Amino acid sequence: MSGHRQHYNETFKRETVKYVQEQSKTVEQIADELSIRARVCQPW
Repeated sequence: MSGHRQHYNETFKRETVKYVQEQSKTVEQIADELSIRARVCQPW
């Protein structure tokens, strides 16, 4: 592991949550589209 941790600002988090709510896709599918891990965005 590199120890490097990606930080996402509040705007990105809000927009991601809004996108998930508006789509008929799973969190995993959207996370893949955004090139982030699903487990990272699930708590948002």
